Amino acid sequence: MNDDTFNNNDREEGLKSAVFFEGILGVGAVFFGWLIGFYPLDLIKLDATLAADLGFGLLITAPMAAAFILLARFPLGPFRMIRTHMDEIIVPLFHKLSVFDLLLISLLAGVGEELLFRGLLQPAIGYWTGPVGGLVIAGVLFGLAHLITPTYAIMAGLMGMVIGWASMVTDNLLTAILIHAAYDFIALTFFLKVIHRDWRPNAVD
Repeated sequence: MNDDTFNNNDREEGLKSAVFFEGILGVGAVFFGWLIGFYPLDLIKLDATLAADLGFGLLITAPMAAAFILLARFPLGPFRMIRTHMDEIIVPLFHKLSVFDLLLISLLAGVGEELLFRGLLQPAIGYWTGPVGGLVIAGVLFGLAHLITPTYAIMAGLMGMVIGWASMVTDNLLTAILIHAAYDFIALTFFLKVIHRDWRPNAVD
């Protein structure tokens, strides 16, 4: 087996893992939502306001993506630990993926995670606590699900609340899915194809 074969196997395994994980989240959210009477798919609106909803989502994405690019390029204070974790985990795992692969993973993450957090948990929790309670608690849970470092968890939690707020404003889960997917795609592409474009496996030694 040559190096290209190993590289292709690594790429395929990375994609399979991402598809499986995000798929489980999405299917699980729809299934459990059906069990308890909350239907995430009903929150996806393909109506006359779709273009405006998606445009609003892109406006929300832009400053978050710009903040990531700045902090990834110039990590200061607690952000250095986040950068170190990304260097050690994200880069070896995804460095062989193409831009199209990164787009696919980002879309899967946007759909799977938003069906769960903003499609199921936020409205279900909000049913008992009110909309603000659902927004905050779902955001906190989103942050805890991304507990790479305490700082990263806080950032992810706040981002989750922003995404949840955008979904509430537009009354469309597609807004949340777009923000999440677009942010992930920009962040992964910049980190892997710009900052680490010359990365090699022995670079971590």
